[in-house]
Amino acid sequence: MEPLLSAIVGDLVSRALSMVTQRYLQSKGAEEEKLQRLRAVLLRIDATVEEAEGRHITNQAMLQQLQMLRRGMYRGYYTLDTFRYREHRDEADGKASTRRSLALSRFSPSSSRRTSSSVCDAQRMDLVLDAGSCNNLDKMLSSLERMIGDMQEFVMFLGSYPRISQQPYDAYLFHDQVMFGRQMEKETILSFLLCREAARNGSLGVLPIIGPARVGKSTLVEHVCLDERVRRRFSSIVFFSGNDLNGGNLATLKGDMDEETWRGLYTSAASHLTPGSKIILTSRSEKIASLGTAQSLVLKFLSQEAYWYFFKTAAFGSTDPEC
Repeated sequence: MEPLLSAIVGDLVSRALSMVTQRYLQSKGAEEEKLQRLRAVLLRIDATVEEAEGRHITNQAMLQQLQMLRRGMYRGYYTLDTFRYREHRDEADGKASTRRSLALSRFSPSSSRRTSSSVCDAQRMDLVLDAGSCNNLDKMLSSLERMIGDMQEFVMFLGSYPRISQQPYDAYLFHDQVMFGRQMEKETILSFLLCREAARNGSLGVLPIIGPARVGKSTLVEHVCLDERVRRRFSSIVFFSGNDLNGGNLATLKGDMDEETWRGLYTSAASHLTPGSKIILTSRSEKIASLGTAQSLVLKFLSQEAYWYFFKTAAFGSTDPEC
C-alpha cells in the first residue's frame, strides 16, 4: 500500500510542478516582451529629456511637463533595473536550489519528495509574486506610453527655445555645470532674478525658498548665481549664511521674524540698494512665505528613483550599463 501511495503522491507532485513551471515560463516570456517595450519607451523619453535639458526653457508649463517626463523616466529605469536584478537573483538562486536538490536526493526517496514539494511551493510563491510584479510593470508601461503619446506638442515647442552651450547629459553630471534634478527650480530662480518688473516700480523683489535641512537650498542659490546672465545683471552678489550672523542686527535673522522686524529690514535694504535689486531668503520655516513678493519656492528631497538614476549615470557613464 505504501509504495502505491508513494507513487500517486510523486505523480501528483510531478504534474503540479509541471503545470506551475509551464505557467511560470509563459509569464516570463510575456514579461520579457514588456521589458523590451519599456526599454524602447525609456530610450525615447531619455532622448527627449536630454534635448530639453539642452534648451533654455522659461515657460513654467513647459518646465512642469519636463519635470513629469523626468520623473516618469526615473521610475521607468528603476522598474527596469528591479526586474533585471530579480532575473539575476533568480538565476543564482535556481542554480543553488538545483544543487541542494541533487544532494538531498542521493540520501533517501522521502527527502527527494520533500524537496520536490518545497520547490513546487517556492515556484507557486514566485508565480504569485510575478503576478503582482507584472501588474506593476503593466501600469508603468501604460503610463509611459501615454506620456510618449502626449508629448508631441512639447517636442514641437521645444525647438523654439535657444540652446544652452554644454556637454551631453551623461557627461555634464560629472561637472559643476548643472545641478542634477533641479532644472525647474533653477529656472524659477533665474526668472525671478532676471525679471525687470521690480526695477520699474522701484521695489525690491523677495523670493522665499523653503525646504528641510540639507535639501540644497543654499547650494541651489549659489549655483544659480554662477550663471553668466545673473552676473551680468547684478554688479554685486552677497551671501549671508548662519556663520555670518554674528552681529547685533544680523542676529535677528537666526530665528523667526515678526512682520514688524521684517518691514524694518526691508525698508532699510530698499533705501540702500539700487532699484531692481533682489533678495532671496532660504529657511526651513514655512513662515517666510509671507515675506516674499514672489511665490515661495519649496524644495523637497529627490525620489529614490532619481537618486538611483544619478548613481547609475555617475558610476557607469550611462543610464543603461548593459549598452
